[in-house]
Amino acid sequence: MTTKRCTKCREMKPCVGFSRDARATDGLYSSCKVCNAAYYAVNAAHVRATTKAYRDARPEAERQRSAKWRKANPEKFRAAIVRWAKAHPDKLAASQTKHHAAHPDARRARNMKWEKANPESVTASKHRRRARVLNAPGDGVTTAQWRAVLAASLGLCLYCNERRPLEMDHVDPLSRGGAHDVGNIAAACMPCNRSKIDTTLIVWLAQRAASRTLTRAA
Repeated sequence: MTTKRCTKCREMKPCVGFSRDARATDGLYSSCKVCNAAYYAVNAAHVRATTKAYRDARPEAERQRSAKWRKANPEKFRAAIVRWAKAHPDKLAASQTKHHAAHPDARRARNMKWEKANPESVTASKHRRRARVLNAPGDGVTTAQWRAVLAASLGLCLYCNERRPLEMDHVDPLSRGGAHDVGNIAAACMPCNRSKIDTTLIVWLAQRAASRTLTRAA
């Protein structure tokens, strides 16, 4: 069968002009898409209310139907979620807050997994928060900029030239008016970063040189 007569407009139309209906013997709605669209335009509120009542009365069947559709249409499902989130930011925030409160362990596990997979983003975010607290000047340091600094360091600490896990250090400390800017950050190892703390670079280098001299003399 390639054509079918619409029960509303009574016209013979190609089968592609009818929506699918698994309950029908031929697998198609009795009325065509054009007639259905015209009816919905006039009776949208009634259709929505009827559909909601039908689904509310069959919660388990609706869950199965929704799960089947989401599995078969992952891209459409994600797009629908994005549209809903943009249209209902307050509802989204309330839903997230409710979910987080009900599942604290799952949230912590998810956050830890993300932080482990994105250490550069965590570092950049931590320093952005600290810069805001200290009201530091500068244009900020993005995750991409911090990754570029790490790549340029070749895995070596700027201060001791040792190959160790690297942290973000502000050459001019934020607490002393230094800027939170890519031009004021360095990739430093933990021992150097913890030793320098909020000391200016020149003073810290002098202190370190004097300490090493005393150590060699001893």
